[in-house]
Amino acid sequence: LVPQPFVVPDGDKDWPEDTWGLRLGARVNAIRSQGTFVKTNPVRRQELDELGFEWELPAEGKKRGRKKKVENEALQGPAPPGMLDGGLQGDSAS
Repeated sequence: LVPQPFVVPDGDKDWPEDTWGLRLGARVNAIRSQGTFVKTNPVRRQELDELGFEWELPAEGKKRGRKKKVENEALQGPAPPGMLDGGLQGDSAS
């Protein structure tokens, strides 16, 4: 899947020159969320289907923005004090 902020790199010979600088992530997002470029053009939609375009994001990819960022940072950081010892600090059970 193409991440939302992805832009085709300028000067990258792995991509056709006429695509350099294209905000591909934004385009893909617009196609998925609003039907942009395909809503009134069934031929384009069929072409994307034939290429294997993913019309729906996997469930874990649907969280967005600040909430997702905060959740990811929390999951990557250290465990809260006492959590690995069987309880949290200040918890009367520990």
